[in-house]
Amino acid sequence: MSKRGWRSISYMAHYVTIRRASASKVGNIAYTAQLRTDMSYALRRAAQAGRTAFVLKLLDRGDDIDSAEDDGITALMFAAEGGHIDVVMLLIQYRADVHAVDVDGLTALELAEVNGHKDIADLMRAAGMNKNG
Repeated sequence: MSKRGWRSISYMAHYVTIRRASASKVGNIAYTAQLRTDMSYALRRAAQAGRTAFVLKLLDRGDDIDSAEDDGITALMFAAEGGHIDVVMLLIQYRADVHAVDVDGLTALELAEVNGHKDIADLMRAAGMNKNG
């Protein structure tokens, strides 16, 4: 990912943190819920880009590890599909839902296999995941 793209992810996470703090003071539950989704967007983009340190930072601040895009793709699925084994290991360690499925019924394990990431598929199997859930 280019520096410009990475800066966009960093800016978004910072911007959402500021907006989230403002929402907490207002106490608007619906607004806070919407911001929570935005925070998780940054987590999914960081996982997709293979940015382990940034994923860790977002998880440590409380981002929703199992949030999904409209098509059901989670951070774990993005990382597995992209071959980012360090991010996959981190997300499994933080207890990401390894059985989540996207709108096509595919799991992170299947996405890793389809994209030729045998090492990630083996890691996920060792963590107790299989194709049947």
